[in-house]
Amino acid sequence: MSKKCISCGAALDNSASFCLHCATSQIQKNTIPLPKIWRRKTFTVISTLLFILLLTFVASLIHIPRSYSGEGNLTYTLKGEEYTFVLRKDMDSPSSLPFPVTSSTYFIAQDGSTESSHINLFVYRDGQLLFPSEVLPLIENISFTTVPANGGRSLTIFEAPHSLYTSSFSLIGCTINYSAECFSNTIYFTVKMKNGDTLEITHLFTVLPLAVIRYDHTTAPMNTTEDLQTLFNSFTKETLENSVIILYLPPVSYHGELHLPSGNFRIYGSTDGEDATTFHDTVTVPADNPHDTQLYDLHFSGSGKTGLCALSHTTLLNCVFSGWDIGAACYNSGWITFNNCTFQNNRTGLLIKAGSAQNVSVNFPDNRFIGNDIALDIQATSFMSPLVFAESTFTDNGTNVKNDIDIPVTMPVF
Repeated sequence: MSKKCISCGAALDNSASFCLHCATSQIQKNTIPLPKIWRRKTFTVISTLLFILLLTFVASLIHIPRSYSGEGNLTYTLKGEEYTFVLRKDMDSPSSLPFPVTSSTYFIAQDGSTESSHINLFVYRDGQLLFPSEVLPLIENISFTTVPANGGRSLTIFEAPHSLYTSSFSLIGCTINYSAECFSNTIYFTVKMKNGDTLEITHLFTVLPLAVIRYDHTTAPMNTTEDLQTLFNSFTKETLENSVIILYLPPVSYHGELHLPSGNFRIYGSTDGEDATTFHDTVTVPADNPHDTQLYDLHFSGSGKTGLCALSHTTLLNCVFSGWDIGAACYNSGWITFNNCTFQNNRTGLLIKAGSAQNVSVNFPDNRFIGNDIALDIQATSFMSPLVFAESTFTDNGTNVKNDIDIPVTMPVF
């Protein structure tokens, strides 16, 4: 057999390894391509990236619970939205994000008495106040506890219904009962989210016990406005700052303006037949008073001007205002909390012009507004929580509520 040269085509013996005519080698070489290393590297990199992306996706589906804490407030981000939980005293709930209240101090007489305060938890999203219904779907439960310090007694704390001492905007509101033996307590609000996260907001609650000083007509002259003003002016700064001063007034009429000093006063009126403790000129509670001035069972009977001018927080119980241009008024940082009071036959029963009042109660139960030209005139507040007049009556007034700022007002339904 023969074969042909792979180059010139000449006939060759089958065993020939080269061509006798052109000298071309007849042994064929097979080219083996080198491995393409870059393809392996590319595959490895792509595989690694896909694996990392897969892990990231799986991790996003599996939330790892975390704990967060803050004093007075806490900012928490959930699904790209920022929520701020804020503690506020009493009923105050500013519509825009307020400064947090990290601590509060209360003064109480060392006489075995118990007093109450209130604290509320509000939630803001991107700086705007939210209704509880907008937040509760994210929350598993809310709890609170109190831990005393320095050998003090534990506060008594319990949840209060919204209709009483908490704002309708508050996520939860609590009533706190305290005595002189409580000293200092830390209140812990714990919010357990449905995703497993835990939020803890704290508030330092301090009670300062004060000595009690009592006066009545047998221990000090009290029959005229001049007597009262002399008594008030006799108190030293130390006495005013460190004492609860209780005055039991006789059932007499006081003429002339009375200016109270800054201090923790509780002033009680009295009756004797048809005679009652009655003021016929303006009584002024001073500004920047850190204490609550409390007035009980007093009559304010005028013929013009203003019966009570409150420039700081004042509490009224069982008081009567009649015949004034303005029965009672609170201005600037002043505020009036009143219960079971009567405003009758005034041009304006109650004027609220308190644009900087903070940490106030907005519940005014069991009051009577009768025959006033304007029963309630609201001109300024620092908040927009509804003013609640539960079980109060408005009868024969020219205008029940003059509301220049359109703050919500909850009136009784009969």
